[in-house]
Amino acid sequence: MSWRCSGRSNAELVENMFRAELIRSPRVKATLLRIDRGNYVRPGTDAYADSPQPIGCSLGAAHARRVPRAARALPTSAAAAGTRKVM
Repeated sequence: MSWRCSGRSNAELVENMFRAELIRSPRVKATLLRIDRGNYVRPGTDAYADSPQPIGCSLGAAHARRVPRAARALPTSAAAAGTRKVM
């Protein structure tokens, strides 16, 4: 449920959105876990509240709906993603 997924950390916010089925793709979940929302809000802001932040449209649930659309455009192979296999 949107607006009820706040957490005390980025991981908790993302996990709450996953449990509420706002995030359905494990790939999207993994991506959101790697991008800590706390790095993009003003100091003193409750970065992990599922509510708009003063950086524009940063409602966690809104991002959870948009990321799958963007993820479809991303490469899926390691070579296309710019990574390489470590031997």
